[in-house]
Amino acid sequence: MSWIPDPSTRLPLTANTFTYNILPPILLYYATAILVLLPRTLAIRIALWPLTLYAAFRASTTVDLAKGYPDEEYLVFMNHGLVLAMSVLVMLASIWTFESKPYTRTHPTGNVFLDAFDLSFNLRGIGWSWSQGLRVAKETKNTSSLPSFLLSTFFAFLFHFFLFDAFLVIVQSFQGLDSPYGASIFDHTLPPLQRYTRSSLICFFSGLVIYHAIVLIQQLVAFLSLLLLPNGPNNNPTTWPPLFLAPWFTTSLNEFWSTRWHQLFRNIFIAFGGAPFYAILGKFGAVFGAFLSSGILHWLGLWGMGRGTEFVRVAGYFLMMGVGTVLEFVFKLATGKRVGGFLGWMWSMLWILGWGNMLCDAWLVRGLAGSKFMPDAWRPALTLFKLIRSYVDM
Repeated sequence: MSWIPDPSTRLPLTANTFTYNILPPILLYYATAILVLLPRTLAIRIALWPLTLYAAFRASTTVDLAKGYPDEEYLVFMNHGLVLAMSVLVMLASIWTFESKPYTRTHPTGNVFLDAFDLSFNLRGIGWSWSQGLRVAKETKNTSSLPSFLLSTFFAFLFHFFLFDAFLVIVQSFQGLDSPYGASIFDHTLPPLQRYTRSSLICFFSGLVIYHAIVLIQQLVAFLSLLLLPNGPNNNPTTWPPLFLAPWFTTSLNEFWSTRWHQLFRNIFIAFGGAPFYAILGKFGAVFGAFLSSGILHWLGLWGMGRGTEFVRVAGYFLMMGVGTVLEFVFKLATGKRVGGFLGWMWSMLWILGWGNMLCDAWLVRGLAGSKFMPDAWRPALTLFKLIRSYVDM
């Protein structure tokens, strides 16, 4: 579309572009977070809303976080993250804008600016009035004291850091996937059975990379927040429960997406897609609307890399998750039993990985797996594998 600037025209990140392009939507987002905590601010929030939308669009389309670096072709994943962040910012600011009642916190600090700061980053809404029906995984780290929790969080970070790198090494070991320009996960020189077995393995290990990357980010943010702001709004270890509940043990798609996978965007998907479609099509509409919102968010994120995007394969994956969830509901109506057990696990894995092939290929063909998330010298698993290879070759 002509009104969307070409990715090649994006400017590098500098003090100037940060101040004039990146900072405005962040400030508007934070201002809306403050206002939604105060009564009689609806008119002001509505007035700020179009400014927030425009500022986020401008940040997403005019700044290239990778431009100017020696290995910039390996770093375009940062633009993926930028557009994802701006999309989430827009969605949350939009939800807050049209709220009729102020949000309340279970344990308010008494400082609206600190509470707004927590609201801005507390995507799951733990401790907030608006978070209804959220299922939180049980904390397994030591929460007996702040120092104990910090120590266990630090070791958890190291553990997930190694596994993140290990699974990334495995994905990058497949031909072409270590390139910043990407390659397809489908090897068309292989017969269909071997071809899709190979692609599904890549998809599986890519999912593990994503899982450990998300956990890593949470562990890092929790550690820094509690270490640097021990008296801040999130000074209690119980405000940082795990994001995942052993997703590989799921026995149904409904359990996977409602409980075991992270619930960071749950409220966004319900508000943006679930509620409107529920009003039109009922319960089934709510399911498809929520998954459609998820698909749109991931579609926009992929577009941020500046290498094109694919709505059918990216959003289509999430829509098929909606189809599978509805099929489970139909199964329950027909049999009176919920999907579960070993057969439920088999069904869930086949559905998630089977359709995951097209999502994974859309990502990896654009070089996402070939990204340099850290210098090679910092990669523990890569270093270990190189040492083992050199020892074996002796």
